Amino acid sequence: MLTAAPCAVCSWQRRAPFLTGEARVHDQSDVKFDVRRAIVTIALAALKARGHASSDDLLRLRTLLLLNPLFATGSDLEEERLINFADLMTEERGLDSCLPAAAALSPALRETALAITCDALACRGAFEPRVLTIVDRVARALDLAPETVHQILQVTAIRNRGIE
Repeated sequence: MLTAAPCAVCSWQRRAPFLTGEARVHDQSDVKFDVRRAIVTIALAALKARGHASSDDLLRLRTLLLLNPLFATGSDLEEERLINFADLMTEERGLDSCLPAAAALSPALRETALAITCDALACRGAFEPRVLTIVDRVARALDLAPETVHQILQVTAIRNRGIE
């Protein structure tokens, strides 16, 4: 794991122990999102909007990413950099970071981003009302049809169902 570095602009030190290594950016107007950065940023923004993105949440997110062909060939260092980038974007803009991230995704990959996000947010197969509000905000940023969102939520709930 890389060591935390203070921001070159303001000497601010990253607080979270799992997020390290990238230069800090304060002006996001020139930030470029590729597909992988966009998906990770959207998922992490939703996790943070729910409250606290714990180390267990990040482990779940990393596992979900490894199961997706877009992320399967990346190294641990690349994965760490993706998480760091997403952390920076979401730290400064929260769920609003989903809008520029969505612009980097095709319509099909917007569905993929929401599916990964829902899996990351899933807990015991049911979604709390607060989490559904977050999913709705993300879905609107991704410009997804309500029917598509409903289908993704249903499949996610089935896939994450616990013992009843």
